Amino acid sequence: MKIFSLIFLFVVALCSGFQLAVAAQQDNLDRYLQQRMELEQIPSLSIAVIDGKGGVTFYNYGYADPETERRADEHTLYEIGSITKTFTASLYLMLAETYGFDSDTPFNELMGEHGLQLPETGDTPITLEHMMTHHSGLPRLPGNMEPADSGDPYKDYSTRLLLAFAGDVQPEREPGEAMEYSNFAYMLLGYAAGEITGVPYDDLVRQYITGPLEMDDTKRVLSDEQQERFARPSAFGQPVSAWHFDDLRGLGELRSSASDMARYLKAHAGHYDENRWEVLKEGHMVRAETPGGYKIAYGWFIDSLEDGSDHVVGHGGGTGGFRSYAGFSPVTGRAAVVLTNSVSDVGDITLHLINEDFELNSLPEAGELDEDIVAGLLGLYRHPDIGVMTISERNGMITGQLQGQPPLPLEHEEGLKFRNRQVAAGIEFEWSDDRAIALMLRQAGGEYRFEQIDEMPEGPQKVEMSREELAEYEGGYDSDMGLSYTIEAREGYLSARLSGQPAAEVFPEGNDRFFYEVVVATLQFQRNEDGKVTAVVLHQGGQELRFDRR
Repeated sequence: MKIFSLIFLFVVALCSGFQLAVAAQQDNLDRYLQQRMELEQIPSLSIAVIDGKGGVTFYNYGYADPETERRADEHTLYEIGSITKTFTASLYLMLAETYGFDSDTPFNELMGEHGLQLPETGDTPITLEHMMTHHSGLPRLPGNMEPADSGDPYKDYSTRLLLAFAGDVQPEREPGEAMEYSNFAYMLLGYAAGEITGVPYDDLVRQYITGPLEMDDTKRVLSDEQQERFARPSAFGQPVSAWHFDDLRGLGELRSSASDMARYLKAHAGHYDENRWEVLKEGHMVRAETPGGYKIAYGWFIDSLEDGSDHVVGHGGGTGGFRSYAGFSPVTGRAAVVLTNSVSDVGDITLHLINEDFELNSLPEAGELDEDIVAGLLGLYRHPDIGVMTISERNGMITGQLQGQPPLPLEHEEGLKFRNRQVAAGIEFEWSDDRAIALMLRQAGGEYRFEQIDEMPEGPQKVEMSREELAEYEGGYDSDMGLSYTIEAREGYLSARLSGQPAAEVFPEGNDRFFYEVVVATLQFQRNEDGKVTAVVLHQGGQELRFDRR
């Protein structure tokens, strides 16, 4: 399997053939990205690369809006999602001296005069460092999040709801005990920044970061002119809704461009002389390390080469129709950001552009299998609990697409065995006569057999139930694993909220069975001899988990 090794273009020319080598390397990069965009249904990529001396080069591919054929450029705006958290952590470092706190300050102490106090577990208070490094013990999301529109989940979550949940939340573990990525913790940090300074979070970001760096395109709410430069969000080749954070701050609401993000990364990488940016370096050091190998700084994660010669301080972002990754090397001063209006991860591209020893995800080579074999593999394969896997060919390359997920390139190993490194999965086909009759998916220690089918099966059919009938299922349900469901009746469906996750819609199909549309999963309610609902069983991915009614 060929792996593209792209030596990016910022080394000193030592021979007269340097310009030719540079052109060849750029051609390799272009071919790789165009193949990947085709395979993963990526409408556009906007890229900024910063060299060790602070020089910036932009690379733009595809359409910011495929419908109007508006090309992407370095001024195209994208949602940057959780990269916003690095702005929040940076802001706290810049506010600390003026407002008399540091990373060891307990959150409740910081908020003592402002009315918000978090319940505590054990003797260790939750500090700002715990929250900025995802070691607070707070859940990923607030439990009272019930979005009216799952395609825009944060839009209607209010400060009132945030404070109500914060006052009653029970941390799941003691602070510092283990990592749990927490959007909720950053919601609280965004709120607290405005409370302790008396200045709205948006204005603080502008005053301390985007204003001095002349990042005029980095903001939450866009002007009409900026909206015209906003990329059209997409998922799996289909347009989706942009996300809005009307009340929440600090966790994922910013939009930005490659041009603006280059300025931001230059500040973090040390390419500006102003003393104001020196404090940012405090946020780049390892503050926590997990058993799984995650190294965490203040708002950033750290990826290191195995030989220890370099490391990248970075963070990714993902919303409904955007992905992004921004990072920099404190060792070399190199940095990069990749922005896309798709749901394809771009972290490997960013890391590789900073240091070529970080490998790009490999892509399958075209034409390495006999055409008759390829033709016999293509089609639909169904697993009764997981859904349908579609095997397709794109430009001579085999891809696999599980229902509700993006198509992923399949790298040929040997015989009828394939793999995808991105999701650490293997696929082996079963062959009979002149075609495959089944495939075995191996992932995360499990094996799942999909049988080939001739046409896409019809999905579950909704049956009509009144709100009064649906109210029979309302209530709380608990599992032996410590998880819980909260079920509430709505008009025509149930709102089902699994602990630590936002509520989702489940629809009735009869016989006490309900199905999700956002994932391949069902809920089967159970009754006792008197006909009363006493439990619900979640069926997903071949697994079953029972929840007993309280």
